[in-house]
Amino acid sequence: MTDKIHKKMQEISFGVNDGIVHLPLDLIEEASAENQFSLVAKQVNLRRQNLRALMTAFPRLWGVSDEVVGRLIEHHRVQFIFQTEDSMLSVLRRGPWSFNEWMCVIQRWSPEHMEDDLQDIAFWVQVRGIPCQYLSGRMVSHIGRVMFRFIETDFNNEGSSNLDYFGSQTVTLRFRYEKLRGFCNQCGLMTHSASECPTEEDNNPHHGPEDDDDDADDDDPPPPGFPEKDHDEPTFPHAQET
Repeated sequence: MTDKIHKKMQEISFGVNDGIVHLPLDLIEEASAENQFSLVAKQVNLRRQNLRALMTAFPRLWGVSDEVVGRLIEHHRVQFIFQTEDSMLSVLRRGPWSFNEWMCVIQRWSPEHMEDDLQDIAFWVQVRGIPCQYLSGRMVSHIGRVMFRFIETDFNNEGSSNLDYFGSQTVTLRFRYEKLRGFCNQCGLMTHSASECPTEEDNNPHHGPEDDDDDADDDDPPPPGFPEKDHDEPTFPHAQET
């Protein structure tokens, strides 16, 4: 009872009739300068990723634990404040990142940053199966625009020698998502495992919530276009560069 009252007291809204607090310009500029090199992160799987543990682990993983300050902010997010822009951009270039075998959304913070902005994760996607007579940078870019929300192409002519010639026939392309970690192999979403999938529960009414099997260890094949899991490589519940 006491805890509930304490929580209610913390959430008291004083209403729109309260006086306006005017901030000094020099204080605004100082605070903006301190936060200009910031990343905002959000966990994807709320049940498998502890936000405080994520906040502690990522600076060590990035190799900048002495240069980065992490703090919890509203809407279940973490803000990482960097001392330099180069250090911050280095983290973004090496992404995407995962924690506890599940992906995280990480974006650069800006004054216009909104809660709904943390919705996308950019992946490099390998396109396999393009016939050699059609293989070119523009062709790869066209496929990317048709199949995905396209950003850029990394095409290397020197790496295209091990290809077969296909005549006038339809071929099946395969897509491999680099650095992709946990996802549901029932619906394809990255927010839950197969054992927690609402679609699976609808199809199997006897599937109870006590089944906590992480699909990262499932023997079921992934959806078409997703990489096969390497079961010979052990996985551990810790942050890692994906």
